[in-house]
Amino acid sequence: MRMRGFTEQHACWTADALRPIAPHVFTSRQHPVSTPRDLRPLLSDTVERVVMSRQVHGNAVTLPDHRPDAADAHVSDDPAVAVAVKTADCVPLLLAADDGRAVAAVHAGWRGLDPDVGVVGRAARALYELAQVEPHQVVAVIGPCISGARYEVGPEVGERFGPPHSEALSPSPSDDARQLLDLRAVATRQLLDAGLARASITVVPACTFDQPTRWFSYRREGPGVGHQYAAIAPRPR
Repeated sequence: MRMRGFTEQHACWTADALRPIAPHVFTSRQHPVSTPRDLRPLLSDTVERVVMSRQVHGNAVTLPDHRPDAADAHVSDDPAVAVAVKTADCVPLLLAADDGRAVAAVHAGWRGLDPDVGVVGRAARALYELAQVEPHQVVAVIGPCISGARYEVGPEVGERFGPPHSEALSPSPSDDARQLLDLRAVATRQLLDAGLARASITVVPACTFDQPTRWFSYRREGPGVGHQYAAIAPRPR
């Protein structure tokens, strides 16, 4: 099965933009993964371990020589070390230098996308420094997450996303006091602000809420829901 920029194989998905650059995978409900270790055979024979941390909706980025206990973004320039995040409505973001020498994985819900937190920009800058590349040399894929049409937030959240992010907000059809927030639009805006070229950003048109047979969704199912994984490794040298 295919959707724009995204191809399914054996119930896992890869992005057209990243496929020639770096081994990567987006898992689905139809290919559940229990532990990060289970991702290794989906990536590359050179991958010896998959780095993840406890996700806390913050902006910490793990570096190859600094891996805190809690972080929502990870970078790697070692083909033996893949990086991964798990999501169930939040944005899974994979980044790679266009020569595949370094990669990043980012977990971003509204808290991480809050402009005062800025996990996307921090991860992008960490990747630039690690790979010694310019922003236009980076490719990004925003994976399956909840769509703006389904993600209703209260005014205490909406007020955090002023210009230029206010374009990601729209009125809620069900409650005048609430708004709809497009996480994908916010993540795209923050990638552009970090210097990426718009043509280098792929947004996967898959809503986790609307496709219950394919994706896990916290908003739809509540506590105890499973997770999708997004993982990427540097290209084997």
